[in-house]
Amino acid sequence: MNQNIELMIFDMDGTLTKEPNSWGLIHSELQVALQAKKNAELYYSKKIDYIRWAELDISLWVKKQLHYQQLKKIISSKIEPIDGAIETIAELKRNNIKTLIISSGLDIICDHFKKILNYDHYFANRLIFDNYKRLKEIEVIVGFNKDEILKKYLQEHEIPLSKTLSCGDNINDIKLFNCTPISIALNPKDESLEDHATHILYTDNLEDILEIILK
Repeated sequence: MNQNIELMIFDMDGTLTKEPNSWGLIHSELQVALQAKKNAELYYSKKIDYIRWAELDISLWVKKQLHYQQLKKIISSKIEPIDGAIETIAELKRNNIKTLIISSGLDIICDHFKKILNYDHYFANRLIFDNYKRLKEIEVIVGFNKDEILKKYLQEHEIPLSKTLSCGDNINDIKLFNCTPISIALNPKDESLEDHATHILYTDNLEDILEIILK
């Protein structure tokens, strides 16, 4: 076993789940994908920042009067954990390695999968609902700042950065990868991520990362 690892940091979408883009999935389910594409174009052309992008996307759901239970149903019926996720996190726990999820997705998704996968803690963007459980707004917590979130967490929990390992699949994991001494690009969606990873792994089963972590 790698005695140096105390904390394993995972991305959520496309890393712990088979669905690579939960935002896109919900856009499709609510039939607002075309409008959401325009919001994305505004962001990638640098006309708006990340927070405004998230707010614009959420406003599309608000207009649809999205209810908490409706969103829960979409998540539970459409998003599945990647094969081996339950077993992988259980094995990490047996080896006294804590698990932290830092996701630019939604807290309701991380909360749903925490009950299934039993990871220790998560950071994600917080959805705010009104008294009738209709979606109201979003508090943006995670975007391209995963490194800052990790460093603050490590300081609060007195875990050395040198004893961490990260795993993700997309460009918003680059800063996270640059922080941790070991990083796994799992089925990377963008070639640029590979340049920042110490390991690149293509697999349909998350348990395959254990060969890297516990060797």
